[in-house]
Amino acid sequence: QRFRVLTSLEHYTDYSSRRVPVGSGGTQMVLTDGVGMPAVDSKNKLKPESVRGWLTDRSGWKRRSNKLTKEFRFSHFRDSIVFVNRVATIADNKKHHPEIDVRKGTVTLALSTEKAGGITEKDLDLAEQIDFATSMGRH
Repeated sequence: QRFRVLTSLEHYTDYSSRRVPVGSGGTQMVLTDGVGMPAVDSKNKLKPESVRGWLTDRSGWKRRSNKLTKEFRFSHFRDSIVFVNRVATIADNKKHHPEIDVRKGTVTLALSTEKAGGITEKDLDLAEQIDFATSMGRH
């Protein structure tokens, strides 16, 4: 999925019959996903209370320092590699790559946005996508 930055020089851009106002201040930019929807914010580090709130509804995810982490256990090493390949596909599609540690049948993922210096909405979005796409119910 490609994103497009609209500058204030473009007053309106039509995406699927939707008009997206950009602003007139000369410095304001709107990031869209190509269909007029706001993109996930990857620049602003989330406040600790926002991350804590997100974690209350997520099984297995923990905050360690400035990263989200989750450990996945598998009975066979090859299953952990299949899982890593699935995560790699999701991460490539999102253009946001986690740290991945593989030890026998255990895979540990760590998510953070280096440019923001911590956890952003982009990390939460990737974590949710990983959980959705890999929902095996036995992590």
